[in-house]
Amino acid sequence: MNSINQFLKDCDVKSKQDRTVYWDDNTLYSIRENPDDSFAGLWFRTMGCTHDRSGGCTMCDYSAGPKTDESTMVEAVRQGLRKITGRYDTFLISPSGSMLDSSEVPKKAREEIFHLLKETKHRTFTLETRADTINQPIMDEILSILDKRLKKIYIGIESSSDFINKYCINKGIGMEQIERSVKLLNDYNITPVGNVLAGVPILTQKESYIVCKKSINWCFENHVVPAVFVTHIKENTLYNRIYQMGLCEPPSLWLLIDSILEAPDELHMEICWYRTYEAFNLIKAADTCPGCYDNVLNALDKYCKYRDKDILRKLDCDCKKKWREGLERKEAALPERITRVYKALADNLLGKEYWDKNGKDLESMIYRDYKEEAFKW
Repeated sequence: MNSINQFLKDCDVKSKQDRTVYWDDNTLYSIRENPDDSFAGLWFRTMGCTHDRSGGCTMCDYSAGPKTDESTMVEAVRQGLRKITGRYDTFLISPSGSMLDSSEVPKKAREEIFHLLKETKHRTFTLETRADTINQPIMDEILSILDKRLKKIYIGIESSSDFINKYCINKGIGMEQIERSVKLLNDYNITPVGNVLAGVPILTQKESYIVCKKSINWCFENHVVPAVFVTHIKENTLYNRIYQMGLCEPPSLWLLIDSILEAPDELHMEICWYRTYEAFNLIKAADTCPGCYDNVLNALDKYCKYRDKDILRKLDCDCKKKWREGLERKEAALPERITRVYKALADNLLGKEYWDKNGKDLESMIYRDYKEEAFKW
């Protein structure tokens, strides 16, 4: 199955053409430090994710920046490192897109940044990048500088379904590419950490739940540590447009919690972004009801610290019961719902004549690829 979805790419570019931005001429870096010495992260300004600029993932917007040259990137990291005085077990370095994408972070800047990291006292390093930016020459380059202090690399899997990644997420990478990148990282004794979505645009809560479980199991079988991401709705994304048109369900923290509880006990998982961290472009957070929301967040904090599932099993609320009841709601078949969403996006962003001209071909492709993957719920 070809992983490129030109329709969603065109819609995403149109949706984000006047978007609110975080990175501007005066913002060079952003820092997050855990209260203990377990983790710190430094994000630095670039023009943003290359995939995003050409029409990116339906749920994603970590912003884009103005044109940023190599020396500015390096200086941003240098300034950020000066602000971080602690010594951390894990230190993450990342632009808003992919650290190993030479179109976003040129080779010269990347090497200088790695040399800056090498001189710090942090115990280990990690970074985030798209799977299609990982190759043997780049791995050799990194390890020649950071050596064994580079312990893991985050990549976006989102789901283990090519169909879902193409038609609901617009990932632009097939699972074969992800599998090759995972194998390469394991060959280098670098732990691959795969971002898995707990909540996929267009899917029902039940479908998202099943896809999340399948994707976690895929990670388990392929020697990948899953990092389960709650999907919040951000302002200029296609996910927000679909949500505002009433064509998808709001995200829920109960989806994350049940996915954790169903995961194999022997599988180590990372749990990410269930808190919003004051995201600048947040429209709708994955949440529960106002009566239990704070308790649920605190329980997730405790679970991440102690890894005791009983902390989550003890959570109870009427909204949890309603969420689980909603899993049994009957919906139209997925290809039919995708077609409905695509028509609404086309009318909203590309003009009503677009669907008149291209709708039948798109619908035919959706049903063909759905059948090809034989995706069963």
